[in-house]
Amino acid sequence: MIAQMIRTNTIADDLANVDTTGFKKQVSIFRSSKLTPIYRVTGESGPFIGSMASGTRFVQNETNFSQGSLQETNNPLDLAIEGPDFFSVKTPGGDFYTRNGAFFLNSKGELVTQNGYPVLDIHKHNIVLGPGTVQIDQNGTIAVNGTPVSQIQLVTLPQTQQIYKMSDNLYRYTGTTGKQQGTVRQGFLESSNVNAIKELVKLIQAERTYDASSKAVTEEDNALKLAVTNVGTGQ
Repeated sequence: MIAQMIRTNTIADDLANVDTTGFKKQVSIFRSSKLTPIYRVTGESGPFIGSMASGTRFVQNETNFSQGSLQETNNPLDLAIEGPDFFSVKTPGGDFYTRNGAFFLNSKGELVTQNGYPVLDIHKHNIVLGPGTVQIDQNGTIAVNGTPVSQIQLVTLPQTQQIYKMSDNLYRYTGTTGKQQGTVRQGFLESSNVNAIKELVKLIQAERTYDASSKAVTEEDNALKLAVTNVGTGQ
């Protein structure tokens, strides 16, 4: 039952973020628990008669980093990545990473995320843009009125086991980042990679499995109570 609750909660969270830019869905990983040996009781010991499964156990949630579709916005500060890369942003907790390229300029002219975290350039500095027309090429080079002023840092995170999903659609990474492999699309945003229809079907299946498991536990509990009562009363 606990496994089904975790699976249901994971799917529900994915569905809640179906419209979140750059969101990556989670996949719950489970493994079968060890089989419990059963012996026939005949005095102090008895012959082995088989094994009984004790359900599954939750291992962890893993992130599916498959590419989401690109939606054109025509906003020059909206950026999407085609490929496995991430944007680097500065937070109070250190440098984090994101696929959400819905950026804007704060009061200082800094390029920041929707939560106000500065986007970093290839030298890990904040990106400050002056007034004018902003153009960003596929490598992340930024030009204002035709003059190059900075380049957005794009990195790959090769070892997915070390990528930790955080709040605000950010990721923390403890390994060594890799070089840029993808390209930037200006005026586009990457949609969530959650397929709402598929996840709804999974959610219904998970809820039905949970209900069936709950009923089975209730029936087993009732049977044990009846057995104890009958044994206790000699019926």
